[in-house]
Amino acid sequence: MTDYLNHKLYGQHLQVLNKRYTRISEKTGVEGLALLSGSTTMYFADDQHPPFHSNPHFLQWLPWVDSENSAIIWEPGRRPRLLFHSPKDYWYQPSYPQDWMEENFDVTVYEDPKEIWKVVEGWHAANPYTLLVGPTPDSAVVSKQKLQNASSSNVLNQMNYMRAYKTDFELDCMVTATRVGVRGHIAARSAFFANGSEYDIHMAYLQASQQIDSRTPYASIVALNEHAAVIHYQHYERERSHQNRSLLIDAGGSHCCFGSDITRTYAFENGEFLSLIEAVNERQQQLIKALIPSTNWLEVHEKMHHLIAEVLVEQGILKCSPESAFEQQLTDVFFPHGIGHLLGLQTHDVGGQLNKEGREVAPPERYPSLRLTRNLDARMVVTVEPGLYFIPILLDKIRGHKDVSWSKVGDMLPYGGIRIEDNVYFDDDGSLVNLTRNAFNELDD
Repeated sequence: MTDYLNHKLYGQHLQVLNKRYTRISEKTGVEGLALLSGSTTMYFADDQHPPFHSNPHFLQWLPWVDSENSAIIWEPGRRPRLLFHSPKDYWYQPSYPQDWMEENFDVTVYEDPKEIWKVVEGWHAANPYTLLVGPTPDSAVVSKQKLQNASSSNVLNQMNYMRAYKTDFELDCMVTATRVGVRGHIAARSAFFANGSEYDIHMAYLQASQQIDSRTPYASIVALNEHAAVIHYQHYERERSHQNRSLLIDAGGSHCCFGSDITRTYAFENGEFLSLIEAVNERQQQLIKALIPSTNWLEVHEKMHHLIAEVLVEQGILKCSPESAFEQQLTDVFFPHGIGHLLGLQTHDVGGQLNKEGREVAPPERYPSLRLTRNLDARMVVTVEPGLYFIPILLDKIRGHKDVSWSKVGDMLPYGGIRIEDNVYFDDDGSLVNLTRNAFNELDD
């Protein structure tokens, strides 16, 4: 499987990871790390289990989905060791080491996962200033002999913080993952305008993106009409609606375990809701074009609230000024989530609320769902996903407010809501790259 990944970029990627881990080792005193991929557990009273999802810290070194029960042992100044689980089995297709693994690791294959844990535990016992990172009973703890002159509790935070800065290999994977997702989005849009059901649209997405549900970066959101008012709507109605009015589709693609996170909203017919979509899309692009390196993400989030306030007033949904709408926190009712988050091996990638010392920086009280409180630096891939929704349980909290045009709100309730989401980053020269728009421009006729 020589075309699975770019060997040159992958080799450079591992060099960067080695340098990062070496710095963490020097800073914290940790003398080695065992990254444990993890294993699945059975459903209660069943012999079936959910799809395996590996420890993302393991995946950053070895981007291979079929890596259950494996481990990587890293020590400064040494070639990393890969303890790879490959059972002899005829019930399931075993996974085997690939050529690119052999090129970059000292690989040992084990049939029995217990043998791998025995090696890891023996290594850990012989090297007390080491850390096990992964979903095991000993996950992310240091041996009883405490580290001297170091803070073991900060090691994971340092790892999480550095994950935000993508290597050339990671960016290359995310470019491909975006193309995968956009192909699905284009097909889903066509299925919507053919009056397909949520299930029809979902299947069109999977077929065009050539993915199966268990290998998408997250469960796709395919919400028709009022279902779009549920932020993480999780069902796929089989029956076609009497009339498709709106579609909100939030669905991503995956490549080498890295993902894209893309949302689009469509109106079936011309009218006020289409005008609302166009206004949100215009403000989202305005926000993105104004981004500059080192921007504080909280400021970006608040700027979008002001832009959403403008849309709500322009469209006649609010009767006060945009400034008043923001100050009264009316925008929070229509835009209740954060403007975006880090993206990578995980859809909501870790490290978004950490500073460079590895300390947590919590969001302000007004925006508890804001997942990113860092400044936007080069090579940090983030989503920019403003929303404007008509959510009954939130609207009920301001029911009767004098500055809300309730007749307009009533007209919009059957459409659910809007979300437009792009994935962007700054390159080393400070130029903004919009992965999502680039892919749509390339693939959408």
